[in-house]
Amino acid sequence: MKKMRNLLAVTFLAFVLFSLPVASGINQPVIEVEAKTRNGLVKKGSTYYYYKRGKKVKKQWVKVKKKSYYFKKDGKAATGSYKIKSKYYIFKANGQLYKPSKKKIVTVKGQKYQVSPKGTAVSGWTSGKQRYFKKNGAMATGIQSIRNTFYAFDASGKQNVTLSKKLQGASNYEQDMTALYALIGKPVSASYAPGCYGGSGKDGTLVYPNFIVSTFRYDDGREIFMDVNAR
Repeated sequence: MKKMRNLLAVTFLAFVLFSLPVASGINQPVIEVEAKTRNGLVKKGSTYYYYKRGKKVKKQWVKVKKKSYYFKKDGKAATGSYKIKSKYYIFKANGQLYKPSKKKIVTVKGQKYQVSPKGTAVSGWTSGKQRYFKKNGAMATGIQSIRNTFYAFDASGKQNVTLSKKLQGASNYEQDMTALYALIGKPVSASYAPGCYGGSGKDGTLVYPNFIVSTFRYDDGREIFMDVNAR
């Protein structure tokens, strides 16, 4: 009987001890999971980043397996045309710098560019003024202003000489805007303000996707062409 009472007492004591809350952090095993430090080229969705000791590389050139990349201030790899220290460079959609064996026209995400063997953008006219590439290397399409003169290009980038001549014929200094409006359509936005041109009226600024037209509109509604500049 005495042995039974002792057994019950031990059992009760064990129950009480195991029922008591354990002080936080005391005698509890600590399981540490060490996160893997990122290093090297990492793709997230369609964007590439480069990590050094877990941190994104920013505003730097990096060479990976003999391929050059440039990572912008947000850590993303540059694609298409990107300006670095006054020069435009052309990058593939995966961030690699184009370095063809000779000057070449390439396509990145639907946009055509002209690139040199060094990876820099090539601008200007091609032979016979068939195509024009902007300062950033992008091929011109649609209606453009090049050195304050209108030119027109089809979707493939080839100059539409007939339309170019019509545009140039309708955009002489102080010429009525009616014919030019018929060719270029309505602007994205237009604003008029008092100016210094002679006569009673206002200076106009007509904004189009690729260019800005300057006009003068008289108080009676007549509007004349003054100039055109690329955007």
